[in-house]
Amino acid sequence: MFRKEESMDKPKEITVLVADDSSVTRKIVSDLLVESNINVVGEAINGIEVLEMIDELNPDVVVLDIWMPQKNGLEVLQDIFNRRQAAGKTAKNIPRTIVLSCLIDSDEDIALRCLRLGAVTCIAKPKEGILHTESFSQNLLRAVKEAYAARPRFYKMPLEIKPEKNQSKSDSSGKESTDRTENRPLLIAIGSSTGGPQIVEGLIAKLPASFKIPLVVIQHLPKGFTRRFAERLDRICEIKVSEAKNGDMIEPQNVYIAPGGTNIAVNGKNIYIDGSDNFHIKPSIDCFFTAAAGQFKDKFTGIILSGMGGDAVLGAEALKENGGRLIVQDPDTCMIDGMVKDLIEKKLADEILPPERILERLLELGA
Repeated sequence: MFRKEESMDKPKEITVLVADDSSVTRKIVSDLLVESNINVVGEAINGIEVLEMIDELNPDVVVLDIWMPQKNGLEVLQDIFNRRQAAGKTAKNIPRTIVLSCLIDSDEDIALRCLRLGAVTCIAKPKEGILHTESFSQNLLRAVKEAYAARPRFYKMPLEIKPEKNQSKSDSSGKESTDRTENRPLLIAIGSSTGGPQIVEGLIAKLPASFKIPLVVIQHLPKGFTRRFAERLDRICEIKVSEAKNGDMIEPQNVYIAPGGTNIAVNGKNIYIDGSDNFHIKPSIDCFFTAAAGQFKDKFTGIILSGMGGDAVLGAEALKENGGRLIVQDPDTCMIDGMVKDLIEKKLADEILPPERILERLLELGA
């Protein structure tokens, strides 16, 4: 059954389809969006309606519940994902998706599955079903605007990574091997936001257990999600992956995932929790990169992936001031390119590479 809203007014900039089997939730979410001059073009009560209304209404963004009849939210995401993969770079009229569900808080694995299927972000419904809160309204509006800015596609890492052409080989004196060791960074950190988890997974999954450089990942994810993210990566990767804890010593052959909702920094070779309020995003790329740059100087390499702006510039500036090296993801391969474009425009990037070339660089550095 359609819940389509007809209007003779000129469509507003952002068009949204709200999908939830609860009429109360649909009304509250729709009212919040309309009050912010966002055009709610329709409402769906089950997964089949969602797919039908996507075809008919062509919304920019879908706000999608997980627990719905006939087709659940995961099945809808899978269908949208399949359409996007089939269309490739020519993908058009494929909406960006925000998952809004009570399951997000209770089952972090669900949230990670949604992100892997191309959801721009996941928002937990407030407990007790109370949606009339300032924080929820702000989170929802920010998510819709972020989703609208996202590219409606999913970057797929090539299955095989070919060595870079003209890559130098060691001569009998072992000079190249010595140079590589001398130039090898002592720490690599990856900063990532919306659209980044699948790229992070694709990179780390291909690192060997013998990778010689400690790697810290600052991924913008809520508290709880990062623990499950680290556990999943540890299951599928050769290299050891764990959620970072206060006092952890950073060691080669290890990947540390910054805990959600918390800022971390580094002192010497130890990770510590930064309890200051200097950085509003938690975990903050700026916070960790600034501390690491001060500690490791020119032996620190940073990598910035997909995401909105607002984080990473201060950390990148500190990295460059201390002689470190910065690699950023090619904007054309990002789900959202605001974060990397900020760095490119400020001429902070040493290299601008697609994910498969970033992986090549990681493998070269850690060999």
